[in-house]
Amino acid sequence: MNLIQTHTLNHTTNDTSPAKLKWTWFDITIYLHFFIPSYILFKQPFEFYITYIFIIAYLPFLVAKYPIPRGIWWILLILLITGLINVWLDNNIYKNFFKIYLNIAINLIFYSTVVAYYNYDVEEMFRRYLKGAVIVCIYAIVELVAYKLGMFNLISLHHLGFNKWGPAPGGLGIRVNSTYPEPTHFAQFMSPAAFVAIYSLFFKDIGWLKKWECIVIVFAFFLSYSSLAFTGIFIMLLLLLLNYGLIRYIFFALPVFIFLFYILYNNIQEFRDRMDGIKTVFIDEYLLEEKDKDVSNQQAFLARQWRVLNKVHGSPLVLYNNYYVAMQNFKSNPLFGTSLGSHEIAFQKYNLNYLISKWYLFNTPDANSMGLRIVSELGLMGIIFTFFFIRNYFVFREEKDYEYRWIISSSLLVLIILQLLRQGNYTFSGFFFFAYLYYLNKQMQKTN
Repeated sequence: MNLIQTHTLNHTTNDTSPAKLKWTWFDITIYLHFFIPSYILFKQPFEFYITYIFIIAYLPFLVAKYPIPRGIWWILLILLITGLINVWLDNNIYKNFFKIYLNIAINLIFYSTVVAYYNYDVEEMFRRYLKGAVIVCIYAIVELVAYKLGMFNLISLHHLGFNKWGPAPGGLGIRVNSTYPEPTHFAQFMSPAAFVAIYSLFFKDIGWLKKWECIVIVFAFFLSYSSLAFTGIFIMLLLLLLNYGLIRYIFFALPVFIFLFYILYNNIQEFRDRMDGIKTVFIDEYLLEEKDKDVSNQQAFLARQWRVLNKVHGSPLVLYNNYYVAMQNFKSNPLFGTSLGSHEIAFQKYNLNYLISKWYLFNTPDANSMGLRIVSELGLMGIIFTFFFIRNYFVFREEKDYEYRWIISSSLLVLIILQLLRQGNYTFSGFFFFAYLYYLNKQMQKTN
């Protein structure tokens, strides 16, 4: 059987029901990469996720059959030139640069051919993602039920060999993460599905999800008790306002925003701790205040560490530490940054670890945020590219247009913004695939 088959375009309008999706082994193994980033085969010289096997296996067939867009080669060429220059300037080392560069190159090329395999049918690809999201969210609810019944070990993925997976205490006993390593990851990659589910439940049923599937997705999304999920809700509401008329609904929306924040802040401990921590380090600049204090001896040094750790939640500490490093590195290398993979080196130069001790050294290679990593590693070049990519390929709601276009655009933008805020791995869980869909969705609107 020929692995690479030809698909036919099957767009839906507001007046027709979407065709039933058919799944092949190729479809399943491609989409697994978006939903099970919690199993790695080895960690050195890089983390090799089990689903990389399918990418490596399919890549030669796809590249042989489908053309690679010219823009991909230009992006890779620019990244290569700036990367080699920064290695020559001692801002980076070959190992760090090529580890990230090759990963990005493979992902860009692979997903450019995957979308070609699906005949650039954005709706079909997005609907396949939604079906996978339903399964993942069902498992998230099973996770909580099993915990409440004292049967958690029976469904624990850690016991099944998923070595990047672990339970997260909090919420209703646990914060669900389903097949993802952490609740934050689960919330980020379920955010497009949550947008569609919320829209279908409270605005208009567009036929992609059954009502019970919408309820499952929204329920599981909140069960993550992730501050990123709650941030996603605010972004979703803002995008709905933009599409339905920001000026028209702003006076209604502002009280709703304030009320939701009040409810979350006063009832969700995890949310409150993170909001307090963010205020303390970013607005009050507490770490910089502690940084400027003289420490006369080892006892005073350790006392300062405990004072900081007792005052601020660990997550804002890690985020601010990487923010501080990224800003210092940007000031030294504003135009093109210090190249892919270099934030780890910048971290060694500028970090505030002596304030927060050895316990909070997480995410040092990836800056804890793709936005910060772009600032640090790619400078103004990366910032400008990201800004224009988001702005130029966003699809606003138009009455005469296919309704799915603006819904897909807004839902994917939620994921992109959350990636910029709290996920530093450029290619984690197939992120480039979703970025491709965001781009193609606009291109299809222009074409049609």
